[in-house]
Amino acid sequence: MNLRKNIQKDSIKIIIPSDFIYLKIIEDVFWEFLKINKLLQKIKADEILLAIVEGVVNAIKHGNNNDLKQDVSFFLFLEKKYLNIIIKDKGKGFNLKDLKDPTKGKNLTNKNGRGIFIMKNFMDKVNYNFSSDGTELHMRKEIL
Repeated sequence: MNLRKNIQKDSIKIIIPSDFIYLKIIEDVFWEFLKINKLLQKIKADEILLAIVEGVVNAIKHGNNNDLKQDVSFFLFLEKKYLNIIIKDKGKGFNLKDLKDPTKGKNLTNKNGRGIFIMKNFMDKVNYNFSSDGTELHMRKEIL
């Protein structure tokens, strides 16, 4: 197991193997981070957590192809009035233009294809950076 955690008051870094069983650790640490920073009443935590889970699932499944030898890095940090999230995998990326709208036509009944749609609807900002080192998902939510 290659699980590593670095938790501070205003930031978290967790590195997990590409296995869905580690999602629980990320969820638990997320809730603890919100409590420590007194953010539970200032953000829609359930929506943010769903965006995080979708991002990590995509990193494990699509980025790292469920390869337990490949890690997923999860960063959560506060910056002024924003909660920032970065999820990194070792995948080569994808073309955003190839994504189908899950709210239209036959896409409504597809088993997959809603993760990025959910992230974009629950977060204020969602961006991807693709490089030879892998894919980075950047998400941001304003703290009210």
